Formats: sequence, C-alpha cells, structure tokens
Amino acid sequence: MKLFDIEPGQDIDPARLYRPHRSEVQGEDAAPGGNQHYQDLRAFRWPDVANAIAVEAGLIARIEAAAQPTQEEALIVEELCRLEDLSPDQALYGLDIGVGSAVLTVSAAGATPIASCNGGAFGHFHHGANPFVAFYALPRRILPIMRWARQAGLRLEINPDGVAVLHARHIADFLAFARSALAEQQ
Repeated sequence: MKLFDIEPGQDIDPARLYRPHRSEVQGEDAAPGGNQHYQDLRAFRWPDVANAIAVEAGLIARIEAAAQPTQEEALIVEELCRLEDLSPDQALYGLDIGVGSAVLTVSAAGATPIASCNGGAFGHFHHGANPFVAFYALPRRILPIMRWARQAGLRLEINPDGVAVLHARHIADFLAFARSALAEQQ
C-alpha cells in the first residue's frame, strides 16, 4: 500500500467551522462542497462503526495479501457493487475501501461526512491526491474527533470553506482512528 506525504498534526480553529443549513445536506439535490456523488451518511451509530471496522479490516487484509493488490481491489469493488443493494453495511455504503470506517466514525460522533476518497492507496487512480474524509462539524463535536485523529497520526485541518478534513499518511491510519473512537464508547 502507498504511503502519502502527509504530516500528522492539526490546524484547527473551531470558530472557522461552517455550519450548513439542513437543505444543504439532505435530499436528492444535496451536493455539499460541490460533491455530485454525495450521499447522506449522517446518524450512524457505534455498532455500525464496529461492523465497518470488521468489514474494512478484512478487505484491506485481503488486498495486502494479494499478489496483485490493484487487481484484487478491482475484484472487491465489483463484489461490493453487487452486494450494495442487498447488504449496504457489508458493501461499506459504496465508500472507497479504506475510508468507510472513518466516515462512519465521523457520523457516529455527530458530524456530517460530505466527501471521502482513499487516494488510490491500493494502486488505482482516484481523484483525491491522498486518503481523506471531509465533513461538517459543530465546534463541540470536533473535540473528540481531534483527539482520535491525534491518536491515529492523522492530519486534521479546516479548509477555507469551513470544512474539516482528515488526511491519512497510510490507509490503515483511518482504521486506527475508528478503533480509537470505538474504544472510548465501550
């Protein structure tokens, strides 16, 4: 798996966080941050996070064990697409492999995920230059997310539009983030 040139740390001023109007994040026409592929992934719970960690860890292990990781990822993506209508939780809700558990963690923490990408961590081209999860959060919701990000070695920043963004150096750092969060809930 790729390593990305991301320095862990935080550049956070909670006063800069943007608070969207409900219409910006719900409904068929919602496209927060210009994300035309947005899906409303708010209101997940911690048992959903536990399931996502288990599913995603298994998929990542399968890719890492493969002789040709890029081809294995492509096979898994095909399998997940077929599974999505029958069992969206097992298909990671259509999210890229490697970011699903982090997206659900942000949601379970009360924030609103708006975009994510694994950055091509397994070899395929992706639009993100590195693995990231972008989300809206209230200042009181960002505090535990900051702690978990620090524990996992993620970079957390607020972009000029007031969107919080987690960046990972290694895709496994997102699993560490989700596991840190889940451990605090038990």
